[in-house]
Amino acid sequence: MSILKFSSPGCAPCYALSVLLDEMMVDYDDIDITKDVEAAITHRIRSVPTLVDTVTNARLSSFTSRAAVEAWLDDNQS
Repeated sequence: MSILKFSSPGCAPCYALSVLLDEMMVDYDDIDITKDVEAAITHRIRSVPTLVDTVTNARLSSFTSRAAVEAWLDDNQS
């Protein structure tokens, strides 16, 4: 699965999600929307953090819980 994580500096939920994904050993590309505005526009990012599976175009916006992230990953395994 090719996952993009859109975030911005100083975003506490973005940091928490990065820590969680690292703990879960998930392979992802971290995109800073303040530096790569084009990628954010292309993927229609409206809030951060947002995860996007580039294969299925599935997305998870906001960071609510580990269980929600695990369920999203399970549902979107390519």
